[in-house]
Amino acid sequence: MPNLSCTLLATLAASIMLAAMAGAAVAGPYEDGVAAYVRGDYATALRLMRPFAYQGMAAAQNISASCTTAVKACRRTTLRQ
Repeated sequence: MPNLSCTLLATLAASIMLAAMAGAAVAGPYEDGVAAYVRGDYATALRLMRPFAYQGMAAAQNISASCTTAVKACRRTTLRQ
């Protein structure tokens, strides 16, 4: 009986890992926009988030506003130098 539970647990863990890897490979535009925002690629993040922001998604609106603010701050800093 203990051997069966170990096999069942290993099968369950492998299934969860496989599902997680498959989900990561199928990222949509929202996930790509979040990833772009996290890595600091604000132009790409803004381009990908705008459609969601226009649809009223609050998280996308927040990211779009943050991207716009970051780009404007960067331009001001560059112009002052």
